Amino acid sequence: MPFSPTICWCQAQYTQESVPNRQRATESLITNLKARNMQLTLIALVYTGVFFYIIIATANTVKTTFERLKLVSKDMRNLIESRGRHLTRKAFG
Repeated sequence: MPFSPTICWCQAQYTQESVPNRQRATESLITNLKARNMQLTLIALVYTGVFFYIIIATANTVKTTFERLKLVSKDMRNLIESRGRHLTRKAFG
C-alpha cells in the first residue's frame, strides 16, 4: 500500500485530539457514575426509612390492639365475676 500523507496526518490528528477527548469522556463517565451512585444511595435511604416507619407503625398498632384486648378481657372478667356474685347472692340468699 502506498504511503499517503493525508491518512497519516488524519491519524496523527485523531490520536492527538483523542487523548483529551478520552480524558473528558472518562471524567464525564466518572461524574455520571458518582451522580448515579449518590442517587441510588438516596433511594436506598428513603426505602430504608419507609421500611422502618412501617415496622414501627405496625408494632405500635399491635401494641395498641393488645392493650385494648387486655382492657376488654379485664372488663369482661369483671362483668362475669359481678354477674356470678349477683347470681350467687340471689341463689343462696
